[in-house]
Amino acid sequence: MTSSRMPVVLLALLLAWMVLAWPNLEEQWGTTRQAWAALGGKKWEERGAVEWPAGFRAVREIGEHTPADACVVVMARTSPQKLEYYRARFPYYLYPRRVRLSDQVDAAAVEGCGYVAVFREQGRWDEEKLKVRLAGRSRVFAGERVEIYR
Repeated sequence: MTSSRMPVVLLALLLAWMVLAWPNLEEQWGTTRQAWAALGGKKWEERGAVEWPAGFRAVREIGEHTPADACVVVMARTSPQKLEYYRARFPYYLYPRRVRLSDQVDAAAVEGCGYVAVFREQGRWDEEKLKVRLAGRSRVFAGERVEIYR
C-alpha cells in the first residue's frame, strides 16, 4: 500500500467504526444528557445526595461527628462491589480524615483509629462480635444507618 492511500484507508476504517458503534454511542450520549439534566447546576453535596443517597448521608453524618484530623474505621456491611466503591468514596468525601473501610468484625479492623463508624446499608452484622469489638468505646452518634463510637 502506498503512503498516498493510507489516509483514505484510515478514513474508511474510521467511518466503518462509527457506523458500527453508532447505536452504542447514541445510548451513551442519551444517558449523559439525562445525567446533566438531573445533576447540572447542583452543588457537589446535592449531586452526591442524588447519586448515592444512603452512603452520602452516612458520609455527612460521620463528617459532622468526627474531627478533621481523626482516624475513622468505617465498618460497612455490603456487597464486595459496593465495598470497593466505598473504599474510594468515603476517604474522598471525608478528607482530611484518615479513613479505612472494613466489612469484617475483627480486632485488626478497629485497631489504631480513634473512631469507629458502623454503616448499616444492607445485611446484618454478627451483633455479639460487634458488641465485643466496640466494648470500651462510647457512642458519639446514632443515626438511621450510622453509629459512631470513640
